[in-house]
Amino acid sequence: MYKNSGQALGYSLILDYVSQKLGIALESNFKVLYYVYKTSVCEYEASHFLKTIFSELCGIKSIMQKTEQISKYTKMESSHARMELL
Repeated sequence: MYKNSGQALGYSLILDYVSQKLGIALESNFKVLYYVYKTSVCEYEASHFLKTIFSELCGIKSIMQKTEQISKYTKMESSHARMELL
């Protein structure tokens, strides 16, 4: 669940953009550390996940697909609302 989180990918996209503008080279692969609190034993567990350029590209694709889907629903909704007015 956590390894698929888009939050780290979003941060990496911003860092890539800013570093490119500043002329700073960044690693294309990086590790993300998630801490999960386990209430049953009252302790944190650390989980490490590797993020790659492929992960970043998949994240961008996912965002684009979601944006397209929202756009379709918005058009359908406005079309439906116009039909109700008639």
